[in-house]
Amino acid sequence: MKTTRRKFARLLAAAGSLIAVDARAADTPPPAQAELVRAEFGQHLTNGEFERIRKDFAESAPFLKTFREVKLANGDEPDFTFAALAKR
Repeated sequence: MKTTRRKFARLLAAAGSLIAVDARAADTPPPAQAELVRAEFGQHLTNGEFERIRKDFAESAPFLKTFREVKLANGDEPDFTFAALAKR
């Protein structure tokens, strides 16, 4: 089956949203997150690709747990200001 750039972009966007936004995935252990990806996109993945996804989830779980524990106040801002146009 031929994959177009548009189909690939949709798949990538869906996978990203499944990982980053899905409330079920936020509190689920890494193996369950990988199974969510397999259920949704398994027909597009080889066994090797799926194993890499599963491994990525397992490796990032401790970091993500620590990241979620950081509490930000409403007034917290980034350390820099982005300006698109440089003043000359």
